[in-house]
Amino acid sequence: MKVTVTFGDTSVVVPCKAGWTVRDLIEQATRRYRRILEQVSAVFALLHAILHEHRANMTQRFIPVIPRIL
Repeated sequence: MKVTVTFGDTSVVVPCKAGWTVRDLIEQATRRYRRILEQVSAVFALLHAILHEHRANMTQRFIPVIPRIL
């Protein structure tokens, strides 16, 4: 049997094994939810880095070079 646990907008499916207590299900659901949060955080960090690099490249490309007069 499987149990679906919902944390806000995120649902986690946890297998219900023979002999497991409700505490075991809660621990397993929490572990899986945290793993999902870590993966989402990693994806957002990667997207942030890509966007930051893209913006830097776009800024450098469109800033006119003003010659220095000494």
